[in-house]
Amino acid sequence: MHTRLNKKSVALAVAAALGVGAAADAGATAQAQSTTSLTNLLFYNPVTGAALDAGIFDRLVIQDSTNLSPSVNGVFNSFTGSTVGGAPLPQTTQCIQASGGTACTGLAPPYTNAVSPPTSSASMAASVLTGAPITGIGQPTPAQARTDAIAQLVTPGVANSSANLGLTTQFSFVLASDQAFGISFDALIHELAYMDSPLFNATAGAGWTLDIVNQATGASVFHWAPDGVLGSGISGGSEISDACNLQISRGVIGPGTATFDCTGHEQAVTGILSAAITYTGSIAHQNRADVQLAVPEPATLALVGIGLLGAAVGSRRKIRQQG
Repeated sequence: MHTRLNKKSVALAVAAALGVGAAADAGATAQAQSTTSLTNLLFYNPVTGAALDAGIFDRLVIQDSTNLSPSVNGVFNSFTGSTVGGAPLPQTTQCIQASGGTACTGLAPPYTNAVSPPTSSASMAASVLTGAPITGIGQPTPAQARTDAIAQLVTPGVANSSANLGLTTQFSFVLASDQAFGISFDALIHELAYMDSPLFNATAGAGWTLDIVNQATGASVFHWAPDGVLGSGISGGSEISDACNLQISRGVIGPGTATFDCTGHEQAVTGILSAAITYTGSIAHQNRADVQLAVPEPATLALVGIGLLGAAVGSRRKIRQQG
């Protein structure tokens, strides 16, 4: 009686293992998307509420940059660009499919939520920066900044995407007295991690930080990483509003979906910055999407079957010994 049941269990287990492999091979998909959009980005005088003007700085050097790096199965379609003087970074979209080329299909347009399950193996990264957070540099105020990263697979492989914006400024005050300044913007963030295979993972992540350091000493005087908790993630200043976590990641290992969506206002004020000291300010704005999808090879499935058979034989011997 026990012997017949164990043989039947082994047969069913091996068939099930083979069935899982066949199902994964036929329709397994993985997908991740990370989008961050900032609007109304403004540096302002916390006393008057007015936007800071370039005229208050003795020295003002501005450099903006973007780096986009989508890839599928180790093949990249990257882009790096920069501007100086606060000039905008026009919208740039880089895309690549598993079959090669840049004319991707089955992907949502930049900043549009992807539809699950995906229909193609492809990866995309996009960015745009318009306007300026201060007045007096020939650009409209305030600034708008967006990045988007999408990676998806419908066949086994690895897909990654990263989209980054960077803003670096060097400035020194020529005011009669020391001064603080405020930073304000509205944020939208969207995270999606989707996996309908039990094998490997999908992860989406984002990060946004602002840092000011004393250029002469390298010491940090202000650090802000909004994390959705008022008063947290900041040093050298105070947080007025923190509606969304901009340091968020979402991931799934095996079947499942994980998402995060938030819109809200972010605002903080620096501590007092000393007149005539040169500071370097930098903003890092980035998104990343990573997916890995695997299907067990026939040899792996055979080992699973052998392992199950060995377990059944051992169980039968134990039963006989107990009898």
